[in-house]
Amino acid sequence: MIKVLHSVLSLEVGGLENGVVNLINNMPDDMQVDVLCLRGKGTLIDRISHPRANIIFSGCIDDHSIKGGVKGHWDVLKNNKYDILHTHGWTTMLTGAIAAWGQRLTSFSKKPLVVNGEHGVYYDQHWRQRLMQKWLFQQMDGNLTVSADLGQRMEKAFNLPAKTFFPILNGVDTQRFKPDSSIRSSRRISLGFDENHLVIGTVGRLVEVKNYPMLIRTFHKLYQEFPHVRLVFCGDGDQRSTLEALVAELNLQGLVTFTGRINTVAETMQAFDLFALTSDMEGLPNTLLESMASGVPAVVTDVGGSREVIPHEGGYLVPARDEVALLDRLKLLVANEDKRKSVQDTAIKHIQNNLSMKSMADAYYGYYRELIKSRS
Repeated sequence: MIKVLHSVLSLEVGGLENGVVNLINNMPDDMQVDVLCLRGKGTLIDRISHPRANIIFSGCIDDHSIKGGVKGHWDVLKNNKYDILHTHGWTTMLTGAIAAWGQRLTSFSKKPLVVNGEHGVYYDQHWRQRLMQKWLFQQMDGNLTVSADLGQRMEKAFNLPAKTFFPILNGVDTQRFKPDSSIRSSRRISLGFDENHLVIGTVGRLVEVKNYPMLIRTFHKLYQEFPHVRLVFCGDGDQRSTLEALVAELNLQGLVTFTGRINTVAETMQAFDLFALTSDMEGLPNTLLESMASGVPAVVTDVGGSREVIPHEGGYLVPARDEVALLDRLKLLVANEDKRKSVQDTAIKHIQNNLSMKSMADAYYGYYRELIKSRS
């Protein structure tokens, strides 16, 4: 039986965290897949359903404390014989690797192997941290990314050899995210929309990198020509007050809805007619995959791995920060119901055939098995 420990700061709502939960739930039942939360548990723990998954709360990290993170990993690793420690991002990679290497030295073992996963946004750091991060990438037993684009950007940013990172695309739960006309009307009513409205929705944290002001400004122009359109933001974050102020400045009150954080994304997407995402940077946005699976035509900025998952005529890519291009594509879909239906059908078929949760889980399971075999 393969035993894997995932390490995250918490399982609060976010793309990385959602991806980890999806991965755990879709691993084979005969695997042990535990998750270590260094800072806090988070609301997503309630979604973990794997029969052999243990949720371990350390609470040992405050403000990215290296000492606390190493201790948190050490305490868990010394009492469990994991085959793989799968870290997710800089802090867990650094502290987890130190603890894992210490365990290997003291137990005269080759395990646990250390695999790090990069999920999207990375920031310019102090040069010392960049050097340390580059060195760590080179010491990992494996480096994973959620898209080929992200891996290439990481290799360029850290001056690493090609193929340092191995991409495994995210998958989507096609049982949860699928067209469901039976709840469309009730969801629209609960959000304040009727069947005469054309609803453009987006889901994600209200943070700067999402560039939601671009979406609001573009919606303002779209509304001048199509007064039946409405816009809804599902999510919360430190930019919410700024976005609400922009809505007021453009006199869009009553036309733009902020739901705050929700736990019913799959159901709420049934209220959308279009999905829009205006990020300046992404890894591979789960919400894009979810909208495609739900039959909601998507218009998204051409960043991260979005290009790798949108098929021809199955959605639209626009250059980042290009409001003219965004407006043009939204107009095309708002004005043409047949085009929306065509995009919807193409996207659903592509997701079901290529980007299901099972295909993602199979890829990770195969990667784990081959890595363990290669180090035996």
